[in-house]
Amino acid sequence: MAMDAALSQEFSKHLSEQKWDAALQLLLKNPRNSADYFFDLGALYSRVDKPGLSYAFFEKARARNPFDSKILAASQQAREKLGALIGEVGVDPVSDPLEAWVDRFPLDGLEAFLGWGFFGILLLLLRWAAKVQWNFKAWIRLQMVSWGLFWGAAYLSVLSLNFWGTRHPVAFIRETVTLRSGPAERFLEISRLPPGTKIRMTGMSDTGPGGPSDSWLQIRFQGRDLAWVPASSLLLL
Repeated sequence: MAMDAALSQEFSKHLSEQKWDAALQLLLKNPRNSADYFFDLGALYSRVDKPGLSYAFFEKARARNPFDSKILAASQQAREKLGALIGEVGVDPVSDPLEAWVDRFPLDGLEAFLGWGFFGILLLLLRWAAKVQWNFKAWIRLQMVSWGLFWGAAYLSVLSLNFWGTRHPVAFIRETVTLRSGPAERFLEISRLPPGTKIRMTGMSDTGPGGPSDSWLQIRFQGRDLAWVPASSLLLL
């Protein structure tokens, strides 16, 4: 992990002595927004037998580096361990097939590839068209239109898939939380979810009388069922 020399030495000392709690607290006091940092948190939460938080932080690392084989393997292993405790359905009771697919295969890179690919092909065909004889110009224009339609359709398809697959952002339950029918403790209790459960945020929020620290978020927690939870109970990706 990236930290100054003194902290890095202290962190390594805790690891060598197998003082997992001390190493974990050191990380939490020195937060960083990087895949390595969240991977280390996931590994340490696994060491202190908190599989829910371990899985959540491995997924947070994967969100920043989605194709790292080490992160993917650790996340899958943590998911299996959590699933053995709360059931595989309990780990992700909310994602529909499209959302689950987009989570597994992020499309942001493909969007960029198709967008730049369309632009590059268009430039090449224009340059080629300028060099060929006049009697080939009509054929070249037809090819340009065909390629443009193909790449444009592919690009729009990926954009649509990404939009519908990510319109309700993922979050994880940080600690066992009570779901309520409204944005306050006085509302009816609907259910309870354990740490590591994946939920999806609808985008609706409500700030309580205590200010931002007392805010509530509306979530999807089982299929299309909606509930409210304190924002502090969620780990956002």
